[in-house]
Amino acid sequence: MREYLSSREDEFNAVFCRKLVGYALGRNVLPTDKPLLAAMQEEMKKSGGRFSAAVLTLVQSRQFQHRRNE
Repeated sequence: MREYLSSREDEFNAVFCRKLVGYALGRNVLPTDKPLLAAMQEEMKKSGGRFSAAVLTLVQSRQFQHRRNE
């Protein structure tokens, strides 16, 4: 399983970031979230695949800090 996932690391990170954004914002991922998703994936790549890099990028984003309370 580890070998399979490591061969598809970019795909895995993209799906992980997308699901994390949807969960954290409590809504569907919108086309306007593409720059955030790209930034999260880039930070994960820079940090060697650390999930914490994606989480930090997310919580520092405009979308997360200014989300609507419903």
